[in-house]
Amino acid sequence: DAEAEPLTLKECAEAAEECLFGRTKAVSLCIGNIDEKGSKEVADLISNHFLKKRPLLEDETPRFRSLRMPNKAEAVQIFGESVGTREVPVVYEDLAHSESEENNAVDLMMQTASSFELGFEGLAIQELIASMAYNSAFNQLRTKEQLGYIVAAVVRKSTGGGNGLHVIVQSSSTLPPALEERCLRWVEQFRKELEEMPVSRFAMEAAAVKANL
Repeated sequence: DAEAEPLTLKECAEAAEECLFGRTKAVSLCIGNIDEKGSKEVADLISNHFLKKRPLLEDETPRFRSLRMPNKAEAVQIFGESVGTREVPVVYEDLAHSESEENNAVDLMMQTASSFELGFEGLAIQELIASMAYNSAFNQLRTKEQLGYIVAAVVRKSTGGGNGLHVIVQSSSTLPPALEERCLRWVEQFRKELEEMPVSRFAMEAAAVKANL
C-alpha cells in the first residue's frame, strides 16, 4: 500500500537510478534542425551516460501484446458511439505545461500491419510510399501552409510491433485540432497525387529508395 508505506527519499533515488542506469534499450528519432553529426552526438551522449550496462536484447525488450490500434468499429465498442463520427477514431491527448513552451504538435498515425503480415514486398511498398509522402507533406504543410518548422511523414513501428505511416507536425501558431484537420486534408491530396502519378515516376522513386537501403 503506497499510502501506508510510502517510499523513502533513498528508495526513490534507488528506483530512479535503476531505471536510468540499469539494463535498458534506447530508441531515438532525430528530425528537424539537426544533422547527421548532431544525431551521432546525441546517440553517443545517451550511450555513454545511460547504457553503461549490457543493453537489453530484442527478446528481452518488454512489448505490449496488441499489434495494432483499434479500427473505427472496434473503437466504437470500446469508447462509445461518439467516436464513430470522427475521422480519427482513437485520439490520445497530452498536455505539457511550461511557461516557456509555445509549441503544439500532432502525430497522425495511419496503421498498416505487422511486419510479418506485410512481408518483404509489403514492407518495401510501405517504405516507397513513406519516401514520397515525406516530400509531399513537407511541401504542402511546411512550405505552402507554413504550419510549423517541423513537418515529417515517416514509417514507425508501434510498441506492440505494428507498423504505420506517421504524419508529424510541430507548430507554434496552430492548435492541435487544426493541425489534425490539415494533416487529414493532406492525406486526401496525397492519395490523388499517387493516383495520378505516372509509372515512370514510381520507378524512379523506387530506385531512389532501393539505393538508400
